[in-house]
Amino acid sequence: MKISQLLAVMAAGGVGAWGVAAPTLAQNTANSQLTGGGVMNKFSASDVTAMLSEFEIQTALADYDGSETATMLAQTSGGARFLISMMSCDNLATATGCQRAMIFTATSNAGFAYEDLNEFNLGADVAKAMNLASQNMILYGVPIYSGGGIGRDNFKLLTALFLNDMQNFTDAQNATAAEVSFDQGPKPAGKLDNIGQAGAAAAPEIPLYSASMKEHALTAAVANTWTVDFLTEKARAALD
Repeated sequence: MKISQLLAVMAAGGVGAWGVAAPTLAQNTANSQLTGGGVMNKFSASDVTAMLSEFEIQTALADYDGSETATMLAQTSGGARFLISMMSCDNLATATGCQRAMIFTATSNAGFAYEDLNEFNLGADVAKAMNLASQNMILYGVPIYSGGGIGRDNFKLLTALFLNDMQNFTDAQNATAAEVSFDQGPKPAGKLDNIGQAGAAAAPEIPLYSASMKEHALTAAVANTWTVDFLTEKARAALD
């Protein structure tokens, strides 16, 4: 299926990621219909690992903490870190038979103004951003639902578009930081306490279901400087 067709449809166990050794990922994908890019109504951690490996992204399934979500850690070869939270699963401890997922990542909110989030939310293809003031970070995410059926290619495309949104934003922030450094002095302090005021683009809440999810997001925020690369060459090729 061509990318243009996929966009039309949308409109209608590894070791090494984050330095975490992954538990053995469940290999039973009897409820998944990923073969040959077919439609799936449920997916498992092993399915997500297989798809992301095609983009040369390392993954590790975090230890289950008894919450409402199973969390997978992911890291690109360019050092960018993000998470895939899997929900509505038959077995959360093994992340199998899941119907919903949220792909998300985080950066520090230091120096941000609400206009920065406004710009991101208006310009991104699939991702939305929100400020988590209590943790001094910005969350960026995109939801994935398989209840009505989602194809393997669609899942990969959403992931690639999310990574592309993040790459475009980090590139822009990196360029701005360099310009400020050489020409203008320090960037003014952010105004994210005004994020809810009139004129700011509304963004859906990106839920953090557990303390461990918040910890993983904070770890990503520390690692994700403006010089990391979210978009791998294989993911970029999926958008061509």
